[in-house]
Order: sequence, then C-alpha cells, then structure tokens
Amino acid sequence: MEISVWKNDKVSDSIETLTYTFQIHWKKKMELNRILSQIKGSESGSGWNPTKKENISIIKREFSSEKEFKELIKKLDYRVELITKTGKRRILNARKK
Repeated sequence: MEISVWKNDKVSDSIETLTYTFQIHWKKKMELNRILSQIKGSESGSGWNPTKKENISIIKREFSSEKEFKELIKKLDYRVELITKTGKRRILNARKK
C-alpha cells in the first residue's frame, strides 16, 4: 500500500484550518478500511491503476494545526510520502513498512 499526501491551498482566511489530500493505493478492501478509520476524512475521488492492478482512493481531511496532522501521520501503519508544491517528495514516517 502506498500513501501520498499534499497540502491544499487555503480557501478562506477567516477559518484557521489546514486541508490535506491523501492518495491511497490499495489492493485489499481491508487495508483501505483500516486506513480510513485512522484518517477519518471524506472521500473525494477514486480510480483504478491498470498497470499495477490496484485501486486509488482520494481522501480529504481538515486539521486545526500542523501538530495535529503530524500526530496522525505518526499513528499510521504505512509509510506516508509528502509531495510539496514544487513536486519534491519526502517520507514523513520513514520507520514504517
């Protein structure tokens, strides 16, 4: 299972929330359900990768602070890769499988 995440731009300045989008590549529905129960976000899209024969789910979630986001990433059982606005990739929780 692969999980990529990126930060979305602010829509409103009056509300201090950070919105992140998670892209999850999965083959078993059980894996997806486990991750969805940890992320607790809303599904905003899905797809299929025919070359790797895996499903893709797009999940959005709002966080009140950067600290709350980092705490969630530490709790996840899988490696999470952050994609910056410039396209650079960085593993956030490198000790995971």
